[in-house]
Amino acid sequence: MRIEADFEKQCTTLFAAAVRRGEGIAMFTDCFCGDILRVGDPYAFLHVFSPEEIFEIHKDTLTDEEISSLVNCPENVRVTRKMLRDWKGTKNPKVWLQEMLDSRAGNIDPGLTRETIAKAEKGIRFQLRQLSPGGRLLNLFQHFSLFKGKK
Repeated sequence: MRIEADFEKQCTTLFAAAVRRGEGIAMFTDCFCGDILRVGDPYAFLHVFSPEEIFEIHKDTLTDEEISSLVNCPENVRVTRKMLRDWKGTKNPKVWLQEMLDSRAGNIDPGLTRETIAKAEKGIRFQLRQLSPGGRLLNLFQHFSLFKGKK
């Protein structure tokens, strides 16, 4: 499937940048808690907004290739601890953040997490503008739950 192949490309790009940043040893910054993660740490790549959520919104208006460009925009593909990625699953990140705050689990940084979510939204909106210069798709997108989760 196109989304998975493009996701792997983004992961490769992120890994290469992490190796440069770590001067030969991959060094990531967790997008939800800000911790430094290195090779050997239990880290994972994830979509901030899940492919399933984005696909459901756009399946009737965009091609698979176009949906993949939204799902895998650089701002929507991040790195976190494997445990946090597993806890988040395919949930809307705003809903997940509120659940994490309510349960006080996971040791996340709420400000950093909100910033990560905002950057992902901005990247997805940018991709939509590229696909629809007149803004029709962006207007449609704003009516769906992706941007209406709890803050």
